[in-house]
Amino acid sequence: MELDPRPVQYKGLQWLLMFATLTPLASVALYEWSQPFKAQLPYYLSAALALGLWAGNRWAHGRRRFRLLLSIEAQGLLLGLAISTVVASRLAGGPDETTLPVFSAYVMFVFAAVLGLHSSDRALLCCLLPPTLVLLWPSGVLWWQELAVLIIALYLGLAARRQINLWMRMSQAQLRQNKRLLEKFRTLSNQDPLTGLANRRYFDQRLSQAVSDAKRSKNAFCLILLDVDYFKLYNDHFGHQAGDDCLRTVAQILRQASRRQSDTLARFGGEEFVLLLPNTDKRGAQRLAEEIETRLRESDLEHPESGISSRVTLSQGIAQWHPGLSGEALLHQADKAMYEAKLSGRNAIKAA
Repeated sequence: MELDPRPVQYKGLQWLLMFATLTPLASVALYEWSQPFKAQLPYYLSAALALGLWAGNRWAHGRRRFRLLLSIEAQGLLLGLAISTVVASRLAGGPDETTLPVFSAYVMFVFAAVLGLHSSDRALLCCLLPPTLVLLWPSGVLWWQELAVLIIALYLGLAARRQINLWMRMSQAQLRQNKRLLEKFRTLSNQDPLTGLANRRYFDQRLSQAVSDAKRSKNAFCLILLDVDYFKLYNDHFGHQAGDDCLRTVAQILRQASRRQSDTLARFGGEEFVLLLPNTDKRGAQRLAEEIETRLRESDLEHPESGISSRVTLSQGIAQWHPGLSGEALLHQADKAMYEAKLSGRNAIKAA
């Protein structure tokens, strides 16, 4: 799972547009107020463009979350052209001491551009290339001033980019670790530690969801409730460790018999298991119960204390959902069918 770059791009671009709106206006107020309107016009146009893009992004974001008015590359190019016009118009006035604020503003602009567009290399290039070309164009500005601006801009840009990329990598690593821990916690909270099947808590959730889905789709689904016959006697004879091994073997047989990912296998409690079978009627559940019975017989688990067989057997009860039946009522029907299987002599399959 990776971090979504859109929120970072949107927020960064909006801050950049706000900065690009205020910087030309501040330059006019501080340095250009005594100049004729024609000299101030590039500043106003640049500010108007940035403000228009900011408002357009807000409008697009309101219609669809994190959507932009134009692609981030196109907006980066427009900002780069706007700042190029401002820099070119100021440099045209000559290399006097009032030119220095233009270079300072450009350095700040590069820094803001790296912060705002760091997740899009093409947008960053589109934004920075035009004003950089203007600064490199032969002019009356001393070469060391241009070189100093470019070195400072490069340093600030690389430093900011390195820190932001480091933060992004750390955030993604932490996000992946949190996801793994969350998945592990969910697995442990929904899993029976002995058999590895789902536990009663998870089964109850799946049963409730299955009833809700069946009410909408009108598709049948079934439950099979299974109980290991004379399991207490098995424990008394072989010991609890062997009893645990027996339950794990039964759980493995259930996994082998129920091959659909949509089926839910759970340990219901003690020596009882339950299968939830979506989109399955009684006949399908009956065939699966018979397959489980066959596989268990083939496993040849010895049970000398059983009252009906020398091998481990199961009593199984089947119930099918129908409209108007709750999950609790369906489970009660399956339990009742299993009880009838026990009364009939165990090692049997009964359907409600």
